[in-house]
Amino acid sequence: MSATVHTGTGNFSYTNNTGGNVRFIVGVVMNSTTSGASQNNEAGVTMRFGPAGTPACFQSSNGTNQTFRGFGKHILYGSTGPTNQGLQIKNISGYSSWGTWVDEGWLAPNDTIEIHAKNNSYPIDFYNVVTIPE
Repeated sequence: MSATVHTGTGNFSYTNNTGGNVRFIVGVVMNSTTSGASQNNEAGVTMRFGPAGTPACFQSSNGTNQTFRGFGKHILYGSTGPTNQGLQIKNISGYSSWGTWVDEGWLAPNDTIEIHAKNNSYPIDFYNVVTIPE
């Protein structure tokens, strides 16, 4: 089987039903930057992967004086603060509550990866994920 590129808006979900292992690469995920979303801690992204029922393992959201814009293998720069000061996004650094995001991993048969908006009122603006059966 060949690789599949998944591109779109809103929530993303993929279940490995190939019978073998699947590698995934998250190229980019951008959360909503709707007016007001950055100030009320409601916009953001959650991610989980693994067997069904595995809890979300990563979550980040906007808050006062910060805007979480996205994560992925190819995001290298973002902005934060009232003066749009720059910060490094690859292996996200900045506010300690942001943690680190996984942008590549592997799914065993029947495992899933889900990338969802923290709040559906502020949907994901864009995602690009590739799945590669191995």
